[in-house]
Amino acid sequence: MSRNGKLARLPREIREELNRRLQDNEPGGSLLAWLNALPATQAVLAREFGACAISKQNLCEGRAGGFAEWQARQETLAQARGTGGRGERTRGGDGRAIDGPPGHGAGGPLRRGFGGLERRGDD
Repeated sequence: MSRNGKLARLPREIREELNRRLQDNEPGGSLLAWLNALPATQAVLAREFGACAISKQNLCEGRAGGFAEWQARQETLAQARGTGGRGERTRGGDGRAIDGPPGHGAGGPLRRGFGGLERRGDD
């Protein structure tokens, strides 16, 4: 979903930092003070919103929208990297790391099961 509010119009670096701070449960008052003091924020607000500062309501809507989407993306990326979103390696049903060395984890039994097969000429 494409967002178009005050927070969505900020530069990517600022949005990323805001999301990290929201994830760390930084209080809204300090987030607003930080955001509204940034020259890049002030430039966007002046250009697109009549210099009207980012409000508590904007931050609340951003938490429910853009931040929630960011969190979901971060969790998906963490799972794809094998950290399960918690900085841990993803484990298979047998408790071994899925991304472990050959012969271990999810692919190990399959590799071992086909290890004795030889290639036929008609393949």
